[in-house]
Amino acid sequence: MHPTPPPLDIVTVAIAVASLIFGPDVAALVGPYSVIVLAAIGGAAWSASSTPEATRRATLLHMLLMVGLALLGTVPLAEVLARLASIDARWALGPVAAVIAARPDWVIARLRRWFSRQEGGAQ
Repeated sequence: MHPTPPPLDIVTVAIAVASLIFGPDVAALVGPYSVIVLAAIGGAAWSASSTPEATRRATLLHMLLMVGLALLGTVPLAEVLARLASIDARWALGPVAAVIAARPDWVIARLRRWFSRQEGGAQ
């Protein structure tokens, strides 16, 4: 009988790489958040590229705010989406962080709509 191969999702790979630098205990925290930060940087850069007339300072501020927003919102939203889709939340961390950083207005509108439906159904 062959041993089961380890999962190769991006978070597991990030944890493995971080464990070489930080050790396994710290890598368990650093790995997922490194995926969130890198995905959020990509999403924020994509959204910042749609405003070419922005100054460097405005672009940097935009990117810092979007990455910060993604750091705050990714884990809870990824957990909810993972439960709804019956998947491991690790698979959702990168895409959720990128979408939050790229289109926070779209994410907030969808969450608002979802919460209003939940509230309407509870009455």
